[in-house]
Amino acid sequence: MKLQISEIAELTGLSVRTLHYYDKIGLLKPAEINQYNGYRFYDENSLERLKRILYYRELEFPLKEIPLLLSKDPQPLKSELLERRNALMKQKQHLEKLLKTIDDELSAPPELDKWFDKILRDYNYSGFVHETGKQEYFCAWGSADYENNRGFTPDSTFNIGAVITQFTAFCVLLFVDRGAIQLDDTVGMYLPDFVYGNKVKIIHLLNMTSGISDEVLDNEYSEKFEKYAYDKVFAELSDEQKVYYGNKFSMEYWESKGYDEVLKAINTAHMKFTPGEKFDYMGINYWLLGKILENASCKSLHEIYDECIFKPLEMTNTAFGTGKEDVTAYAGNLRIDSYKAFNGSTGIISTSNDLIKWYNALADRQLLSTDGYKIMFENNGFDFSCGFYHNNGTFSHIASLYEKVIETQLDFEKKDFYISVRNKSPIPNGNKRIMIYPIKACDDGYIKFEVWEMQKNSSVKVRSVKIYDENAEELYSIEAAGNDYIIHVENIGDVRHAAEFADDGSFFLELDLSAILKNEFDSTKTYIAEIIADTDTIEFAQLGLVYKHDNEWQSMYSNVFYQYESAYALFIEALNNSQYGLW
Repeated sequence: MKLQISEIAELTGLSVRTLHYYDKIGLLKPAEINQYNGYRFYDENSLERLKRILYYRELEFPLKEIPLLLSKDPQPLKSELLERRNALMKQKQHLEKLLKTIDDELSAPPELDKWFDKILRDYNYSGFVHETGKQEYFCAWGSADYENNRGFTPDSTFNIGAVITQFTAFCVLLFVDRGAIQLDDTVGMYLPDFVYGNKVKIIHLLNMTSGISDEVLDNEYSEKFEKYAYDKVFAELSDEQKVYYGNKFSMEYWESKGYDEVLKAINTAHMKFTPGEKFDYMGINYWLLGKILENASCKSLHEIYDECIFKPLEMTNTAFGTGKEDVTAYAGNLRIDSYKAFNGSTGIISTSNDLIKWYNALADRQLLSTDGYKIMFENNGFDFSCGFYHNNGTFSHIASLYEKVIETQLDFEKKDFYISVRNKSPIPNGNKRIMIYPIKACDDGYIKFEVWEMQKNSSVKVRSVKIYDENAEELYSIEAAGNDYIIHVENIGDVRHAAEFADDGSFFLELDLSAILKNEFDSTKTYIAEIIADTDTIEFAQLGLVYKHDNEWQSMYSNVFYQYESAYALFIEALNNSQYGLW
């Protein structure tokens, strides 16, 4: 067997120029050179020598030492290898030390300003943001694991929850490329026990337009949870405990559901609508897609994800159904165990670094055909397709997994990828609503807080009012004593303004900052008011603020309500309202 230099280059991944250089320094001579055209040819002995050269280069032996190694017995050179190993171990220890220094720096919260720190504490917030684009940055606050004092890094592992739908959809389209399945195939071709299998197609599952229903499971869950909640006497639990026990029950319920039980439940329920008629996000669609992939390939989902995505993209910290999570979820300060359900809609452990590899591969159109990518990036007339929500060329997904929230926002054209993970439910202590009002350059110091529109059965019970400067230094505070409130109004009638039925002055508070701050008052400065209200309903009421700036009335309001699930949005609201240019 004789190979030309170009064939050797293609076979080994070396450049022709490198092989010429090896010839020049006598490291790898060709077996034969054609005397007429000067072509170099290599035989099996040449290939064997080159294999040993590449082996020593992989071990990072200097090029000048390799000829001596090649002249010795081809059996393992114990002394040289041991010496090389010791050198690499020292290098490894040095690199690990450097990496720890970098990780410690990355996991340390950035020093933005005192208001940011205050709001983090108020909302019990913890998480990180990793973004690429014009430049890459990583910012973290709080801790990935409070018990073990472990910070966040780009290689912190976490369950990506429903973001797995992107991977499942990709594998479906890869199977289409290979001819293993077709998008117009009915589900019954692969899942014969599915009652609606002759109506629902693979494309319907992919776009979540199947019309299948989880009503049976939902009803069963609700019935069992009501009994569980009653037995636990939820009313007597703290907010943290309610979230903790609610998550614990839900996790145990869904982890216990195997494929056969889920299939029986959706077979029993009536379909919500004709397949393809409209969009309805339900994880069961991708649960079924996972089983279709397994049945079409006679392989497990673990093998499919591994062979189709993780290994080709060298996502070494990503796995399905296995792996330990570094990022632990919390309800307040109560630790929530990892979710252990594995199917086409959940079960991948990954890192933000590995997810960026995945998104770069999608942007570079790797592994999948042009037609496959066209399908993946089209919304087909619906807001959701192939694991992504579509919005004017950008793609996103938010996955909530038992107080752990994973958010992705992606621009594949610009390779701008935003990944956010939050691992702590931001529950202010007690049923409290913390509201932030910026007062920017108040003319005369007069400000008024007033309850405006109220939904039926809503209430506003203001416990305290504090005034801060832009550096989060408290300047003034008023707090109600005992069971009293500074503002207290409840609406038991239809939607209306508080002034229409509360005429005793209990629905507003007037303050004069110039009198409160005296000589310290400055009409050019921004002051910030913090209102803390006791809340016990999910109905909304508006608590407004008015003051004059440049002799014109300024106004803004916040909705007063209790709904801890919305706390992250309220956290962002508080940041945006705290001062200029913070966010």
